[in-house]
Amino acid sequence: MPWMLLFIAGLCEVAWAIGLKYTEGFTRLWPSVATLAAMALSVVLLGLAMRSLPVGTAYPSCAESPVLQGGDAERGHRRCPVLLSISQTDD
Repeated sequence: MPWMLLFIAGLCEVAWAIGLKYTEGFTRLWPSVATLAAMALSVVLLGLAMRSLPVGTAYPSCAESPVLQGGDAERGHRRCPVLLSISQTDD
């Protein structure tokens, strides 16, 4: 079950990354609503999956989803913002 949740969370990551284009700077209502819903669902499903999966397994699956959708790791693809905020430490 956690793998299915992680898979769907990855699909939501792809959906909101694509949806950002259609929001036109969040000036279009329905594309913006759909994109924000995909963002929220992605975070919730990732959190649920992480109850059973270790962070070392779940995080790379989320962080590398742009590579799986055709993103370029060399150019600096995006990372999961929630996991980044959790993992950042004040130095």
